[in-house]
Amino acid sequence: MAGVDEVADVSQGQRVLVSRRRGGVGSFAIQLARKLGAHVIATASKSGLRIAADLGANEVIDYTVAPLEAQVSDIDVVIDTIGGQVEEQSLKVLRADGLLVAFADGRPDGERASARGTRAEFVLPRSDAARSSTSSGSSMTE
Repeated sequence: MAGVDEVADVSQGQRVLVSRRRGGVGSFAIQLARKLGAHVIATASKSGLRIAADLGANEVIDYTVAPLEAQVSDIDVVIDTIGGQVEEQSLKVLRADGLLVAFADGRPDGERASARGTRAEFVLPRSDAARSSTSSGSSMTE
């Protein structure tokens, strides 16, 4: 999954936040980040807490209880599958020079990220089959 292992370059000991584990992308991101040795924090509503934990998240936060920035901070990488307001909240919890990787519709606000001393990248998820069928080594980021 390009957003976790290629774009974010997730590695041992990093703190990775996966926002709201929406669909397959978030579920897979939790598992891959954990396999790469990251400390994975997932956000979910009350009904999704158990699922996120079962997928391997080290910590699971109920985003309906309190604002995200009141529950977590010093994040190295945020995997954002929602966008909009979640993107705004995610930028607040990143450490200086942290990275927001957006899989959501629409590109993240790079200027807002830069103003906070962080970075933001947009990733268009594609299957390995689609990636291997491209003739050049084109990046999945746009």
